[in-house]
Amino acid sequence: MKKLPYLVSCMFLVTALSCTPPEDNEAETVIVEAPDESLLIEGAWRMQSRITYENGLPIDTVVMGDRYAQVKMYVDGSVMWSQMTPEDSAKWYGYGSYMVMDGELIELMEYGSDEFMKFLQTQNKFEFELIIEDDTYTQIGMDSLGLPANAEHYVRVN
Repeated sequence: MKKLPYLVSCMFLVTALSCTPPEDNEAETVIVEAPDESLLIEGAWRMQSRITYENGLPIDTVVMGDRYAQVKMYVDGSVMWSQMTPEDSAKWYGYGSYMVMDGELIELMEYGSDEFMKFLQTQNKFEFELIIEDDTYTQIGMDSLGLPANAEHYVRVN
């Protein structure tokens, strides 16, 4: 019977030690996921201007007006764009899918207007450097040397 208090004390000590979390000298790591880059571009956008480059230097800027307008819409991985020109408001439009990764916008166009379908016979994948700031974004197309070839500047409509 003299061993019973000793045994109860040992059991109490073992139970108390097993409930104490182990000491950890390292700081707790908290992983915070960055927002999906594709969500930043979702919505409707109206082109404000277009810049043409030569040898990486801007040579021409066209500010869009009422007679020429281009709108792009990005929703749930789908993209659609249309361009109004004075001669034919349905001459240029296209539809496809898109993704944004590591500051790059990739559009895979599937179909569009008759004029755009001719263009799609030779190229349907469009890759751009993407710069998004608040309610504006710029897509920059690069040439074979990695220099800017063209840029389009958009403002959010919604």
